[in-house]
Amino acid sequence: MRRLLNRLSPPHGTHPSEPPPYTGPPSGWIDAPKHSHPMALNARESVQFQHLTQSKYFTLIDDTSSMQYSWSQTRAALTGIIDILSSGDKWEGLNVRFLQHAEVRPCVKTVDDFERVFNSVTTWRGTKVMTPKVVQVFEESLSLIHETPTPRPVVLLIITDGIAADTQALFDALIYFCQKLNGKCVPPYMFRIHILQMGEDRKMVKPLNDFRDRVTQRERDRRILNVVSFHRGRGPLNAQNIFKLLLASVYVPPEEDPDIGERLPAEVIGAQYQELDRIRMMGSR
Repeated sequence: MRRLLNRLSPPHGTHPSEPPPYTGPPSGWIDAPKHSHPMALNARESVQFQHLTQSKYFTLIDDTSSMQYSWSQTRAALTGIIDILSSGDKWEGLNVRFLQHAEVRPCVKTVDDFERVFNSVTTWRGTKVMTPKVVQVFEESLSLIHETPTPRPVVLLIITDGIAADTQALFDALIYFCQKLNGKCVPPYMFRIHILQMGEDRKMVKPLNDFRDRVTQRERDRRILNVVSFHRGRGPLNAQNIFKLLLASVYVPPEEDPDIGERLPAEVIGAQYQELDRIRMMGSR
């Protein structure tokens, strides 16, 4: 993985087109609405929410120039998600990074913190080369999901309006990372990627879904990648849509699942199986 990262990343200090930090609000900037809890949660969803806030979140925000048309939508959606997740007792913040800018904030906990980070950059010319930044997240994630006494699930949100320019390299990196996870026997639920399409460009829906299907066909058991593309019936993505998606993808251990009835002690279950075997043997005489 490190060799792959070194091959894909430019040498340190050689970023001639690195965009400068943006110090003022972009044109058309508006206050993002603050979100209260978007829904009443049932018993199982409440357990899911607790696990959701204990996961480690990385967000890679596409800040290429095409995203200028979805910049306000992106800001409002992520502001809303942070507002929701920060209500959890064990929320440790969002790791925020951008595709074009070098800005990385490892622990953005509050709406105000996120707005300061987001307003420090603006969209920038360039291509959607995603693999180097995604591989960096892969590298950092391994220590969280495998090389620690208390592994934490990792969620990567890729916020973009279209398909990556380096699709093949991104595909190869994803498959390589899946193979590493398989080799370390990491359960599938410990690492998830969600590509979230901002805007309303229907021409990008099929390429994004085709990329997801290609990854899924190669790593069918792990299902590491989910894509939520624009849909006319749902409308543009917002915080509530994303929250529902994240909540539904959370793994709940059977012993914590309120939808599973109370389990009998192992010795009682064993005695019941013995009794069934005895009845079968009597019936075969």
